Amino acid sequence: MQTSAEIDKLTEALAKAQKAFAPIPKDREVTVHAKSGTYKFKYATLDAILSATKPALSENGLVLTQGITEDGNGLQTNLMHASGQWIMNITGMIISGRRGADGQTYPPSNQELGSAQSYARRYGISALLCITADEDDDGNIADGNEIKTSERVPYKPQPGSAGGGGDFRPPGPRRSNWVEDAERDGIVDHNRKKGELPGKPKPAPVTVAEMVRDWADKAIDQLKFMGVNKALAADWWREQSKVPEGKKQSPLEFLEERAPKQYERVLHQYNVAAGLPS
Repeated sequence: MQTSAEIDKLTEALAKAQKAFAPIPKDREVTVHAKSGTYKFKYATLDAILSATKPALSENGLVLTQGITEDGNGLQTNLMHASGQWIMNITGMIISGRRGADGQTYPPSNQELGSAQSYARRYGISALLCITADEDDDGNIADGNEIKTSERVPYKPQPGSAGGGGDFRPPGPRRSNWVEDAERDGIVDHNRKKGELPGKPKPAPVTVAEMVRDWADKAIDQLKFMGVNKALAADWWREQSKVPEGKKQSPLEFLEERAPKQYERVLHQYNVAAGLPS
């Protein structure tokens, strides 16, 4: 990510806007045909992301713009403030072309180019605004599994939040991100913090394994947002390799020791972001 020389006014405006973002509905469902079976996951379309964020951005003097980079291999996302301050990122676009019935590889079609641009637009905005708009596909695209997109789930804005968005968050408790807390307590019991609601079934506690998976999922999302950028990927890996004050291991060391399969998922996505063989 690059920024203007000063970003204090932009940062203050963005902090206010983020508080007013409407919940982002995951309004499209995808069916994954994997080697081990079939399952579904959801993600937020570009329309849903913009509908939930643009009103709050505009109210705070912020505007988003996007465009293809000069080399045609990336999409640049800019967030600009009325003061002239700005931040930007570039999301890589990898389009390999298509193989015809004759076995030859042909340049990508306009539709494929447009699809790559839409994908990059979603990830560029999500990274810049620090929002979550996707469920993890569990590495299925990287593994070459076939996916099928279903019809879009209707997005019905409701009053009460910026952009008219209602509360589209799934029911139930939200998970903490702190693996150390879960390890110390054995589980994270949300009832212990919030109390049980009369007439409501007690939510199932979140296990340590789920907390580790949650951290790995978020790490993979961050790496995906980078596209193919060796410098950004290296900086990210370096930060996650540092041992926090008062801890005995870095996040990556903990992951490799306690959850080798999750570590392999993160390492694979790092290699993709760094342009390395995986």
